[in-house]
Amino acid sequence: MADLFLGLISGTSADAIDAALVRFAPAPVLVAAVARPYPAGLRTRVLELSQRLEPLALRDVAALDVELGREFADAANALLRDAGVAPVAVRAIGSHGQT
Repeated sequence: MADLFLGLISGTSADAIDAALVRFAPAPVLVAAVARPYPAGLRTRVLELSQRLEPLALRDVAALDVELGREFADAANALLRDAGVAPVAVRAIGSHGQT
């Protein structure tokens, strides 16, 4: 049975996606971690969005959300690949997303 958990987050600086692979039993252990930088253009768009005063078109928010989701998935997959862990070994993923 899978006993690994994967966590993903990116903070307000939007400089990278932090990914951590952990095990909690019998005690908490950090198995692997990575900070995967955002591509420059994506970081710029995220920061611009966070500073906008006027509304953004829903299609633009949705497109950015899809792009961020792909980056988060890439970070998770890269972490697992680098750690030599099969995706089926992960019980759950907790993703705070972009702050």
